[in-house]
Amino acid sequence: MASPVYVWHGSSQDDADATWNSATIAYLTLELALAAVDADGIVYVASEHSQTQESALTLGSTNGTLANPVTIISVNKDDSDAYLAMVDDAAPGSVATTGNYTITINKSDIYIGLTFNTGMDLSFYVQLGHQLMKNCLFKVTRTTIIGGALYYMFVMWENCIYERTSGDRNITIGYEATFIWRGGTYKHNGGSTIGNVFDLNNARDGTIDVSGVDFQDLDAGDYLVDTENMGWKIWFKRCKVPAALAGFISGTIAHQGYTAKFHSVSSSDIIYQLQENYYEGQINSDVATYYQATYDGTNEYSIKMVSLATAKEWVRPLRFKLAEIWADANPTLTVELNTDNVVLQNDEFWIEIEYPDGTTGALGGLDQTSRSATIVTAPANLTTSAVAWTEAFGTEKPQKIEETISGGQAGIHTVWACLGKASTTVYVCPKITVS
Repeated sequence: MASPVYVWHGSSQDDADATWNSATIAYLTLELALAAVDADGIVYVASEHSQTQESALTLGSTNGTLANPVTIISVNKDDSDAYLAMVDDAAPGSVATTGNYTITINKSDIYIGLTFNTGMDLSFYVQLGHQLMKNCLFKVTRTTIIGGALYYMFVMWENCIYERTSGDRNITIGYEATFIWRGGTYKHNGGSTIGNVFDLNNARDGTIDVSGVDFQDLDAGDYLVDTENMGWKIWFKRCKVPAALAGFISGTIAHQGYTAKFHSVSSSDIIYQLQENYYEGQINSDVATYYQATYDGTNEYSIKMVSLATAKEWVRPLRFKLAEIWADANPTLTVELNTDNVVLQNDEFWIEIEYPDGTTGALGGLDQTSRSATIVTAPANLTTSAVAWTEAFGTEKPQKIEETISGGQAGIHTVWACLGKASTTVYVCPKITVS
């Protein structure tokens, strides 16, 4: 790694010290250091460093590349340059703009422990690039823009705090951008409903992957993400939200390419909760109707599949990965399901099983399905089941599917539940019987 450079607003720049006060090494502002540091170099920023300007600020190393990025890290200049995040310092610093001026981060650099405070927007722009922000604090007055009209960019936040200091704006994700946020907190100090935390801004074909983030500062009427456009892959995992949250998504999905999954996203500490949203319908965990599956060894639940009018028999089902189980070669798998007085046929509800092929394991694919043989084959009713469900509706119709694998080998068997009948609710037990 190249020799480090140093940033501290209090540098005298006339001291013989070769680190914090050297005229040739220390810099008064971060942007000057970024212009001088070599590729694969490191910038030490004093945790108490404070720079503020009433004009737009663009940050990006001159020499860093995607393969050899520059790392910018907040350190304790009085303790052998040990790591110390600005937010953890007794006299924390920041890189800030005032007035209606934006901070833009526009290269494939890595920031660790810095605080950014902008009077306007915070923008992450780098086409075909990667940006990593770790243990950073973002104080934003207006919109945060990730990608904008630029394509193919990747931004990751790790254990970052995002603080909205005023207003009702959101985090806007641009075309074909990938945004990952692992650990941290969303703070909303603006005092008004923001609508959607993430706004897709009519963009398409991007990814939002959020895990371990505390969203409890959101207000009633807020949503996590909107549903404006096609091709998005949304996944939230293990996040805390307020009980008054209006919902996870702000509308009905209008395109097949858009999927939004929320696993263990809750206002409580119940880890089983899930919701998945597709063009064909919505899937939720349900504790009022169940057969034998438990989420904690004691409390039981089922998977509630609710199809929309967009689901089509045989060809376009609402589809859910019910289980991944290890089994010996050629097992019989039994899936139990229930409805409120609806008798399902095998072109309306079926299972698909992925398993390793007995000759060429890598070519297993979707080798077996309980669906009717062809779209013109006369459908048949599913088998009536005699098992006893606990259910929360009037006239139950328990049914089951028993499917025996042939030509397979021992290994992981993945079972998908498929609901092709439109405007229908089906409860499926996620505990599959293997015999």
